[in-house]
This record gives sequence, C-alpha cells and structure tokens, in this order.
Amino acid sequence: SKLIINMSSWVVPRWILLCRICNKLLDKPTETPCCHLCYCNSCLSDYLRSTPSCPECKKQITLSLCSPNLPIQHITENIVIDCPYASSGCTETFIITYLSEHKEDCEFGPGKCKWNIEEGELKCKGLKKFDLPEHEAICPHRRVDCEKNCGDSVVFDQLQRHYEEECSQSEMLCDKCGFELKRCDLDAHLQKICPERIIDCPFSCFRCSKRVKSSCLDEHLQQSITPHTNLIIEKLKTSQEEQETLVEEIVRLQMTLTSYRSFLMEVKQPLDHSPMNDLPLVLPSKLRTNQLNADIRITNDLVISCRTKVYSNPTLFWGDRPVPKKKSLYFFETRIDKGGSGVFGVGFSKSVSISSVMPGWLPDAYGYHADDGRKFGGPWVAHGIQYGPVCKLGNTMGCGWDQVKKTIFFTLDQTFLGVAFEDVDAKELYPVVGVQDNVTLTVNFGKTPFVFPLESLS
Repeated sequence: SKLIINMSSWVVPRWILLCRICNKLLDKPTETPCCHLCYCNSCLSDYLRSTPSCPECKKQITLSLCSPNLPIQHITENIVIDCPYASSGCTETFIITYLSEHKEDCEFGPGKCKWNIEEGELKCKGLKKFDLPEHEAICPHRRVDCEKNCGDSVVFDQLQRHYEEECSQSEMLCDKCGFELKRCDLDAHLQKICPERIIDCPFSCFRCSKRVKSSCLDEHLQQSITPHTNLIIEKLKTSQEEQETLVEEIVRLQMTLTSYRSFLMEVKQPLDHSPMNDLPLVLPSKLRTNQLNADIRITNDLVISCRTKVYSNPTLFWGDRPVPKKKSLYFFETRIDKGGSGVFGVGFSKSVSISSVMPGWLPDAYGYHADDGRKFGGPWVAHGIQYGPVCKLGNTMGCGWDQVKKTIFFTLDQTFLGVAFEDVDAKELYPVVGVQDNVTLTVNFGKTPFVFPLESLS
C-alpha cells in the first residue's frame, strides 16, 4: 500500500496515518486531548474501557473527551492503492475505500470450483476466477450421469470404479460359471439359472440329503433310482403308520366323547326350557340350604316351605351348582304358592357361605325383594332402592342373567321389569331365593315352561 502520499509540495509521514495501538491504517481517526495523537476509534474505545488513561502519556481521559480528526480521516479515505492481486496480473488502482468491492469482483482473485468441496476437503487449488468456467466443465470432481443409464449420478474420476463395482447395467461374468450378464440379473442367475449353483435333490422331501450342482442333477437322479425308490416306499410305510395312529386317536376321542355324553345324561337333569340347556353343561336343578329344621323344608328339591316367626333371621336357598359364564342367557322363576305377605326375594350371588341373609345383602350379590319391591346389590347393598311392584300370592318372579350384555333383570309374571344391574362380569353365580316369613314357594329352573315369554327379549 502507498502509505507515504506525495502531495505537490509536502509529504505526509507514514506514522501519522498508522494507529499507535493496532499499527494499521487509521480507521475513523480519533485524537486524544492531551497528546493530540490519533488512534482508530474502535481501538481507542476498547483500550479506554480497560485502562481509562491516554495510551501515550497515561493521563486519565475518557472517550467523550476525544474528538475525530477529520483532516487525517480525509487523507486515509482517499489513499490510492494497487490491487492486492497485482502479482497475478491485475493492473487496477483505486481509492482504498473501494478495496472490499474490488476484491469481490476482481477476476484475478482466487476462485472456488463448484465441485471443489467434498467431505470437507479442498480438491481444486490455485484457481483464479477467470479460470472457473473452463475448469468446471472439465473438473475431475464434477458429477456426471452414468452412461449406461443405471440412474446414478457419479463423480467423474470415480466413474470407472462405478462401472466395475456398482453399476447395475454393467456387463460382468458369473464367478461360478463364467456366464456374461448384467449385474442387476446376477441374483436371479445364481438362484435359478447358474449350472454351478448347489441345489437340494428333488427327493429331499423323502429324506434324500444329497446336495448337488445343478449341472450334475440328472446324473445324480440316474444313479440314485433305487435309493430314491426305497425312500419313497419307506415314506409310504411311515405315512400309513401315522394314519393308523391318527385313526386310533380319533376312535379314542370318540369313545371319550361318548363317555362324557353318557356322564352328562346321567348327571344332567332335563331342563328343556332353560335357554342354556343345549350347552354341554350341568346346570342347577335342585335347591340347597344349611338351615333345614321343622319350620324350614325343601320338598321335591324345588318347593320351599317356611313357617318361621316374623322378624326371625332370614334363610338363603341356592342352586346345587353355580351357573358358569358362557356368553349366553340364564333364567329361572319362583312362584308364590302360599303366604304372599311374607318376606322373601330372588336373585344371584357369587358366594353362599353365609346362609342367614337375603339376596343382595352381600358383596357380588343381586336381589329383588317381594315384600317391598326394592332391589339390593351393587351400590344399594345397605338399604336398596325402589325397583318394581310388591309381589303377592299367585305371582311368579323371574330372574335372568344376560351374560352377553353383562346385565341382571327381573320379571313379574309376563312383565319385564327392566335391567336392574349393569356391568355384571362374574365368572359364575348361584341362583338364590331368600325367605324370612311364613311362605311356600316353587322354583322352576327350566323343567317346566316359564311364565315369562323369553322370546320377547330377542
């Protein structure tokens, strides 16, 4: 740079135009009030922030006491310099304020090839901007489309390796048989066509363990006719033995099924009118209780006779086995034959370990009481809630468990009283009848037709 400027009759000393802190050409020259020396505005500002004194005489000053030196600034902004790329051929000179603009446009400045950078490494070096159009057209790092139309874009100097190792359309030789084919066809060739591929004998399903080259298969088949025939005969014998074993197992299962059906016929009572009668189950057919005495009797397994005093402890009767959950409908009825003003109820219960309770008085129990028409169970275990009418002599109370809808409902004669309990998801429940006063009841588990028309529910 021409930092010594010759004016027509005088010379500006070099040190006047240099910052005494950074030793570079002054940028926005700022003069101190004490020594009257100039510094770059930014250099002086940074210096005074850390050391609030003059860099030369150490007198305390602040930036606000310093002032711009406009004559020096005018000189520094109008210095004429050569292009920094003059050694590369640029002959232009210009005012220093245009340096950045000229460096950006100068054709003799360093150029960057657009194919230049790959994986962070500078590939093309020593280029000038005026070299770029011609260089980029022939740059060995440029990307080109594969000439074999495989669809890949490849770096030019790696094109040969692409043809030899990657291109799906390149011709190649099979390593096994030497057949010429395209790389994209190699897998299919090795699996289905290549005469040197190793394959299983067609008689492997008959336990021939030989694996041979495809080209040698015919020879193997010709040499192994007798062994293959023996294998087929052995397989047929084994199949026949397996078939006989299967027949024996089927006969055994049929006999077991017959025995099971006989057992069901012996144990299962005829409940032709129960909606679950067609299932292979033994359903409740008799009543049970553990409080039988002179005042409490069960006649014919289904008739309850109770002559207890008013306000005595209740007695619970239950079916001789629980009803399992089979995604079906279970239903039973209880007819009031005598003493219609007595205290009694019907329902279901998960447990029958406590017999001195009424239906619905225990957890997982559900009941409908004839004397007050209230239902007990679920959130209404303690006091019950009004549900249906009071039942009288001659009425028939029905109780149903819809295992599909998970509900329990009650009926009175031929009237459906509505769903009483929802979300009933028990695995099994006992049908129960509770009695607390003078009454005679007859329970029907399905041996005779029901009073309520179950078909009306569908």
